[in-house]
Amino acid sequence: MQQLIDQNEGFSFHWRCKEIGLFQLCFADDLLLFCKADVASVRIFRHGLDEFAKLSGLHANPEKSQLILSRSAQPMREHLLAALQFQEGHLPLRYLGLPLLASRLSIQIANPFFLKLIVGLKGSYEQLRKGCVISCGKEIRQWDIQRHKTVWTVDVKGGSWGWRKLLRLRSALLPYIEFKVGSGELFSIWHDPWHSLGTLIRRFPSGPSRTNIPIAAKLSTVIVDGDWSWPPITDLECIEILHLLPTIHSGSDSILWRGGEFTTTVAYGIFRTPGPLVGWYPLLSGPCKIPRFSFVLWLAILGKLSTMDKPWLSHLGGVCVCAAGRWRHMNTSSFGADTLGGVSAT
Repeated sequence: MQQLIDQNEGFSFHWRCKEIGLFQLCFADDLLLFCKADVASVRIFRHGLDEFAKLSGLHANPEKSQLILSRSAQPMREHLLAALQFQEGHLPLRYLGLPLLASRLSIQIANPFFLKLIVGLKGSYEQLRKGCVISCGKEIRQWDIQRHKTVWTVDVKGGSWGWRKLLRLRSALLPYIEFKVGSGELFSIWHDPWHSLGTLIRRFPSGPSRTNIPIAAKLSTVIVDGDWSWPPITDLECIEILHLLPTIHSGSDSILWRGGEFTTTVAYGIFRTPGPLVGWYPLLSGPCKIPRFSFVLWLAILGKLSTMDKPWLSHLGGVCVCAAGRWRHMNTSSFGADTLGGVSAT
């Protein structure tokens, strides 16, 4: 559509959009087009929609598409409707629950929407609160049954799907965090991996009975005045616990992220399998890219777009893509899974 507008001098922007060159707004699967009320501009829109339909197989639904005219454009009403082949719409109309007006939004029109929004938010909050209480209560009861186990030793079996997925990430996450021992009131002696040996209950399953330290004991029971104060351990196996004890710091216990401040970017890099960059990655990332459009294009490149991409790709035999201002012809076979590299892993 942009190319057609640039190539045709007969196109005229809407008077409120001319300064910034705006002619479209897109949200989800809805498209709003703006132009001056003249037949030449409307025909350019019609031509652009037809060209898009030829390439993608996706046609504008005339029953759901409307042409909205201003009061000054009424004399050309019949010519404009014939050029665009849409039915006529009238303001105000509702879009995503909000009224679209030619004037400013008044309190009388907006008040019913806000009342409905407040009622919906209250209902959503109550459902979320009840769901969280039930879910958290279920997990807490499971922890009580499993004899004071922490998140590092609780069994993966049971619980919700999301809970099990989080538990399976423990081994991958552990090398990147550091347990800073302070007062010892928050860390469990046997169930938290504060020691260089890891979780002590896994290393010494019979440790509580051999050392006479309760299985639910906290580190504060073996810390006195900021120093270690372990009871005598005569068991030859468990005496290894007293070796390489971490330094006790002032303040409370804490868990730190190794290597600086925690960010979601760093965490994502840990669990992602990196791969080599592919030649078409500039099409998906960079400034001025609309995330939804980039995602749809990525699915089309992978051959996973469940619309009509595969028939028209096979019919054309290739796709013309533009990267860094240069047009290139890429055969669709180059988009195979074996050549996706780093982008496919994301």
